[in-house]
Amino acid sequence: MLAVVLGLAGTTPAGTIESNSRFRAAVDACYGQRYREAARLAEEAATADPAGPAISYWRASLVQMRLYDSGDTALIDSFLQLTGRSVDVCRARIAADPKDAGAHFYLGMTRLNLANCQSWRQQRSAALKTMLGVQPEMRAALKLDTGLVDAWFGLGAAEYFRSLGNRYFLGIGIMGSGSNAHKWVRRVADDTVLFQPVAAFFLAWMLGQDGRYEEALARCRALLERYPDSRTVLRTMRDIRLAQREYAEAARLGRRLDGLIRAAYPGNRYGLAENWIVTAKAWDGLAQADSVRHYAGLVVAWEKHRNSVPWLSSYLRDARALLARYPD
Repeated sequence: MLAVVLGLAGTTPAGTIESNSRFRAAVDACYGQRYREAARLAEEAATADPAGPAISYWRASLVQMRLYDSGDTALIDSFLQLTGRSVDVCRARIAADPKDAGAHFYLGMTRLNLANCQSWRQQRSAALKTMLGVQPEMRAALKLDTGLVDAWFGLGAAEYFRSLGNRYFLGIGIMGSGSNAHKWVRRVADDTVLFQPVAAFFLAWMLGQDGRYEEALARCRALLERYPDSRTVLRTMRDIRLAQREYAEAARLGRRLDGLIRAAYPGNRYGLAENWIVTAKAWDGLAQADSVRHYAGLVVAWEKHRNSVPWLSSYLRDARALLARYPD
């Protein structure tokens, strides 16, 4: 789940691309999962600095969000190429002007997104190495520009992943403060800066991960008012309801997600399989054998795709375990 909440962001000094109303509209379209509209608006806004850090970072971020939402692994190469370009642009700006706070910020954010994608691809050691380069750039950006509020999200997100090091990075202990992470991300989520949407999504996910379920659900409901039928938000709510043992509600959200995923990306085996296995677990909580067999069976039927669909091997393992509990 963590993989699907990171994406477009930016700072908002006057006269820059980020202060452009079209760029802000692009952010909204992106989180509304209207990716073509988002790309068009961002490119229209990019005339202020067509090869600068902001638009370079945006191009990579948009591809990353489409990758997570569609499950289309063919987008990985495009994301990596655009990420490499973003790194080069930021480094060139820093070489020309070491006091360019925006370039430091976008370099840190590019690294955060890359680490996120590496983790999604289960490249945990690489993700750890990349993640360690995020906070130094954010601190450099804030030292140069104390008003760069968006950088607190980068600091907070990296701090949170550090605090979860044992869970996500092969048992390696990486000291990080969960309380600081929440404080820093919340600072952006409760602001009006350009980065507010991603901080709000991430904060809802963090709260759910930390068992603060009612706070997380309140954040999710607020996001749904702004982004109706957001598949990202609904996944978070579904997972929270499962963790709360509100199995009927988790199953209902699973059915709703199934329809939304099929409507948006009917060939998204990653998204569908992920939703089916969680929905099967919800029905297991209700001891509804037929429904468990149905959803777990849908996952098992995709055995031949296990090497091409992210995380499918894990979903297959869970599905077989469920089926073993409910033999015909």
